[in-house]
Amino acid sequence: MFESFRHDIHTLELIPGSGGVFDIQVDESLVYSKKESGTFPDHTELISRIRNKGG
Repeated sequence: MFESFRHDIHTLELIPGSGGVFDIQVDESLVYSKKESGTFPDHTELISRIRNKGG
């Protein structure tokens, strides 16, 4: 996935969580939440969601 955005990513922050939390945010907008969906995102779907947020 990083290949798709290698020229656009200025900062990347990984924050350890617990309890099955896996959230992806672009700026301060939530793009994906594993806790809400119950599953990890499909790679293609995730790239589309990031692009739609202006990532």
